[in-house]
Parts: sequence; structure tokens; C-alpha cells
Amino acid sequence: MKSIKVSGVLLYLFGFSLVLLLYVNYIFLPLNQKVSDLNGEHLGNLEQLQTYELQSARFSDLQQKIDGLKTQLNEEKADTAVTGKNVAEDIGKMVGSSGVTLKTIDVGPEQAEKGKTAASGQQLYTASVELNVLCTQTQLPALVGYFENESKGVYLVNRVKYAGPDSTGKVDAVLTMTLYYFSGGAKQ
Repeated sequence: MKSIKVSGVLLYLFGFSLVLLLYVNYIFLPLNQKVSDLNGEHLGNLEQLQTYELQSARFSDLQQKIDGLKTQLNEEKADTAVTGKNVAEDIGKMVGSSGVTLKTIDVGPEQAEKGKTAASGQQLYTASVELNVLCTQTQLPALVGYFENESKGVYLVNRVKYAGPDSTGKVDAVLTMTLYYFSGGAKQ
């Protein structure tokens, strides 16, 4: 048999191609796949980060709006309290919107109720109110109900006096009430 002589260069070339094939197959391709996966994960993380930043900016805007609305609410809440100083205004608005004719309003002086305070320490005050109106017989119970149940102020209707209907069907009524409120003006 003849022996085949293989040159050393050819052997080195074959060995090099075998090592290159093993490197590409077992190292380069898995690393390339891993880098591709990590790049995709990185892009997903960037999108999620942008979403969080956008939500954070929206949260800051909402927080500013909430703070503004809280301030507005506190201002309006302070505005709605009925005290001995603005009781005539409160009664005038109600009477004007109900179609009742207001004849007179007499508001007595503010008086502190001794020993009566809110849990926050605010003093309880009262003011006597006498209201003289001209209204129909159906408007009178509605007026009393408003002051006892619906008004912004806390009223106690002590007495209602009225004279029978006149030629127009209206009664002359006098309501004697007590307004209760706390020194800070907040309705409790």
C-alpha cells in the first residue's frame, strides 16, 4: 500500500478550521443569541422606564391640582359657615329664592354658651334671630323645614306665630329661632 503523505500545512489548516467550527458553534452563536436577548430586554426596560417617568410627571401634575383644589375647598368651606355676623345674609338669600316676602330680620347679640366647646376647643356661640315674613300657608312649613333641616347654619326654631291669610291668601308669620355655631365658624 501506498502511504499518503499529508503536508503539515494542510493538517494545521484542518485543525484550525475544526477549532473555528467548534468556536462558532459552541461559543460565538450562543453569545450572539444572549446579546440579542439582552438587547431586547434592555429596550423593554427603556420603554418601561419612559412609562414610569411619564406617570411620575402626571402624578406631580395631579398632586398640584389636588393641592389647589384642597385650598379652594378650605376657602369655600370657611365661606359657608353661618355665624351671628352673616346670619342676615344667609336668611336673605334663602327667603329671596323661595318667593317669600321678607319684612324684617332682627339678630340678637352673640352669646357664648358657658362650658360648651367642640372637641377641637372651639367655643359654642348662639344668636337669637327673629324673622318676620309674608308667605302662603304652603310656604311657611317649607320655610321652617329649611331652617331646621337644610340650611348651612344650625338653627333651632323656637316659636312660629302667624296671623290668618289676608285678601291675597298670604299669612304674616314671625319665626323666633336660635342659631348655634362655633367660634371658628365651622359647622360641626
